[in-house]
Amino acid sequence: ASLHHTLLLITSFCYVGAMSLSNSAFRYVSYPTAVLAKSCKLIPTMVMGYLIEGKHYSNQEWIAAGSITIGIVLFNLSRIQQQQQQQHKEE
Repeated sequence: ASLHHTLLLITSFCYVGAMSLSNSAFRYVSYPTAVLAKSCKLIPTMVMGYLIEGKHYSNQEWIAAGSITIGIVLFNLSRIQQQQQQQHKEE
């Protein structure tokens, strides 16, 4: 099987454009919101895979993705709280 170079090129440009736009958009929200949004990529990726590509995920995969996302969010929230506490101590 050979690569479809045109599709690969279009996909690459879309990816670079999406990354640039998302980085630009994150300038307008607080740091904690940006970190949490970036932490939750797995669920939207699975949803779009289901809606656009027709991929089917097992209940175990959905539970695993949810657990991973919750863990990452809790970890990042604790980091953000620690950083805010440090900033208040320094003031």
